[in-house]
Amino acid sequence: MADALLQSGRPASAVRLVMNRVSRSSFGKDAAVFDLDECIDTVGLQLIAAIPESRTLQRAGAAGTALPQDCPAAIAGHALAGRILGERIPLTCF
Repeated sequence: MADALLQSGRPASAVRLVMNRVSRSSFGKDAAVFDLDECIDTVGLQLIAAIPESRTLQRAGAAGTALPQDCPAAIAGHALAGRILGERIPLTCF
């Protein structure tokens, strides 16, 4: 997707990376990428969020209910929204 956006003429400064459904098994010697840094380097974009894999998020989506505020996926989602709105929120991993 990043390549398509960049090839369509969008400047790299206007395209950002959001990683979804991230878990510890997403990285390592048996995964597509060894670590988060390798993923960022491979895609070549600024990472603005890593949304963790979450059964709570899956259940809430299926039921049409809100996520608990302490759910890591909800915390990451709120941080992503803030960054999109221009807030300077440190990027943290779970």
